[in-house]
Amino acid sequence: RAYALHSFGILISNSLSKGELSSSQIQIVWKAVEAVETSFLCAWSAVSSDISKGREREKFAAEPTILGVILRVMTTLLTWLESLQSLDKWIASRFACYASTILEHCSHPVVRFEGSVFFERLSKHKGLIEPSCCCAVNTDNAATAAMPFLLSALKTPIAKVVAEGNADFRGCHGPIDVQRSAVMCLKRVFTSENNLGDLIDVGKSVLEFLHDRSGRRRFEHFSDFRSLALSRSVVNDFEDGQSIEAETVALMQAILAVQLGSEDFAEKTHRCLQWLLFSVSLISGDSLKPGQDEPEIQTSIAGLIERTRYVARSNASPVVKVSNPPRWQLKCVASNIASLTMASLLEMKENPSIFNVQSARARCMEMLQKDHGVSLHSFPSLHLEELVTTACIASAATSNNSELP
Repeated sequence: RAYALHSFGILISNSLSKGELSSSQIQIVWKAVEAVETSFLCAWSAVSSDISKGREREKFAAEPTILGVILRVMTTLLTWLESLQSLDKWIASRFACYASTILEHCSHPVVRFEGSVFFERLSKHKGLIEPSCCCAVNTDNAATAAMPFLLSALKTPIAKVVAEGNADFRGCHGPIDVQRSAVMCLKRVFTSENNLGDLIDVGKSVLEFLHDRSGRRRFEHFSDFRSLALSRSVVNDFEDGQSIEAETVALMQAILAVQLGSEDFAEKTHRCLQWLLFSVSLISGDSLKPGQDEPEIQTSIAGLIERTRYVARSNASPVVKVSNPPRWQLKCVASNIASLTMASLLEMKENPSIFNVQSARARCMEMLQKDHGVSLHSFPSLHLEELVTTACIASAATSNNSELP
């Protein structure tokens, strides 16, 4: 069944043109969609014996070959789904549901790689998953559907001396091809989507992954001293690691560009401050202390400033926990984040609360009187002391035997 479906997909990709389809070609694509949906439903609901009843999920995840083929054929068909809009406009939405279900239950490297390619291509065809073309169980945002599995592919391993459960045996690193495909897919999604909300959690996961990859660098003169006993595949792994490290840095820049590109003035100011203090905590290695609880919301400017600092430390804590002290690569990225956010703040000259302390205090008092909850935040001018301190720390730090800019 997997070979037949894979052959069908190859025949379609090599025989149909990328432009407008004739009526007979539309019929072929329609049959291919039916074959994909039938294969998915059969793989999910097939029960070979009475013993398998109630274990459909385990059986479904144990068939990575057919699941990988289903994802690849769905990726191939995305090019022509626009021609089927008049017949069934919910096909792409159902495909996104199938892909999410497959990736939720099967973590095979081939399946994860094909899933990254599918969502990357889906982000290029945003017209197929508009609100009017979505089924009830899906979203019109490709990033929302793909984010959980993409971030799980970048999850860093956690080593424990004594295992307490199955979760403690996740120390095996995923294949670098899967990780690289996830990074490239995330970058494509962020460059094509605009309204993605707060991405600070995504940034934390990406920086944790960058820390993990930065610890696998090779010796600078590695190629000169490589012995014959070392296989070429190991050398290639090191070279691929260098490439994925650079692509991860580019991914962080794409995430920051989306976050700082908001048209809402108040939202942009809040996000700039959030990312600025997050980078400050990374550079200085500042994180939450054990047992430290979130401070209560107080109707005072000092309480608001302390709460903003707590949120920044809380955001930086997962990254600092795995990289204590932070590697110089993380400090470089954090310094770049701080520079970009400061440049974005300097462009907002019409907002006096950003640079004027008195205006910032007046705005904070206004927020405390009217707003409640997560919308409360301070302003950059009220954090000048820690910004200057961190700038001095960064300027005295070294980066690969060179001074940080």
